[in-house]
Amino acid sequence: MAPDTLNLYGALDSASNEFDAIARDGADLGCKIGALMIEFGKRHRCDAAGAIEHVNDALSDLINDAQGPSYRRRVRLEDEIGALEDADMRRSSPVVL
Repeated sequence: MAPDTLNLYGALDSASNEFDAIARDGADLGCKIGALMIEFGKRHRCDAAGAIEHVNDALSDLINDAQGPSYRRRVRLEDEIGALEDADMRRSSPVVL
């Protein structure tokens, strides 16, 4: 594997790790907010289920926005790696006339 390809794979791993970390942070945030809302509902004798659903939708949008840059970086890097590997394969394959 060429050094350029290795560097791209490293950057791809970094982007994937960032994407996954944001998803984990978002899930953790959702659990914490949900627990606070349930506690509030118990304390004030109201049902928090509907409100939690709305908050989860908003959190989903927030997480998607946060993941956007790392997702776009991943796609760009995957395309670059594919182009390099395709070029390498074409160079190493026998020529057919």
